[in-house]
Amino acid sequence: MSALMEQHEAWKPRHERLRGPAPKKPIHLPPRPDSALPKPQEVLARVEGKHDWMLLTDEAKEVYREAHPAPPPFRAESIIAAVSRKHGFSVADMKSPRRERGLVRARNEAAWELKRQTTLSLPQIGRKLGNRDHTTIIYAISRHQALVDAGES
Repeated sequence: MSALMEQHEAWKPRHERLRGPAPKKPIHLPPRPDSALPKPQEVLARVEGKHDWMLLTDEAKEVYREAHPAPPPFRAESIIAAVSRKHGFSVADMKSPRRERGLVRARNEAAWELKRQTTLSLPQIGRKLGNRDHTTIIYAISRHQALVDAGES
């Protein structure tokens, strides 16, 4: 017998004293009749706004997807290209380390648009814009938001 098994056997009486003896056979619950299962629409109404997605049946998930179609995803590259065209720069310029005023403003706008229109995280946006740090992206977004609030952009 291994040392681990000996240790387990030594602790067995203490466990039984604390928790009671282990059940001899597994406990089986009677199955629920199909009529007791909620309909997918009822489940959908209860789950709206909650995070119980893993508890839903496949049929209920399908009903939810039909009721809430996902918007078409925006491609980060197309957003960067559109902003660079608007400001008269190339995509390579947007990703370059250059820091000319107009280029920085274009890059700030691209970061702001990427944050608004995609689900990318700040580090992911930074990687799309030439491997910039996420704190740079936070600053870029705040700078562009200030311009938008002031009505300058």
